[in-house]
Amino acid sequence: MVELDAKKQLAISNLALLMIEIVLLSEYSYMNEHPHRNESLTYVRFAISGQVFMMLAFMGLIATYFFPHRYVKLGILGSLCLGFVLVFIGMIVGAKYYKDGYDTIASTWWIEVGLIILGLLNYIQAFSNEPKANEEYQRQV
Repeated sequence: MVELDAKKQLAISNLALLMIEIVLLSEYSYMNEHPHRNESLTYVRFAISGQVFMMLAFMGLIATYFFPHRYVKLGILGSLCLGFVLVFIGMIVGAKYYKDGYDTIASTWWIEVGLIILGLLNYIQAFSNEPKANEEYQRQV
C-alpha cells in the first residue's frame, strides 16, 4: 500500500470536496428546469454563485499543495465563507417554493454545512504548520 504524506492527503481530500461541489453545482443547475422555475430563479442564482465561490476556495486549497503562499489564506477563507453565505441566503429565498414532498433545498443545504466544516478543517490543517512572524525573525538572526 502506498503511503502518502500529509500534504498529498490534504490535496486529495480537497480534490474530493471539489468533486462533490461539482455534483451539487449540476444539481443546482438542474433546478432551473423545475416547475417553479420563474419564481425560484433567484434561489438558483444564489446557489450557483455560492457553489462557484466554494469551488474557488477548494481549488485554492489544492493550489497550496503546489505553491504555498502566505497571503492566499485570507482569500481562501473569504471565498469559502462567502460561498456558504450565498448558498444559505439562497436557501432562505427558495424554501417557500418547495413546500410539498422531498425538500431538495434543505437536503442540499445540509450537504453544504458538511462541506464547509470539512473545508474549514482542511484550511486549518493546510496552514497549521506555517511559521509565525516571530519565529521567522528568530531564524533570520
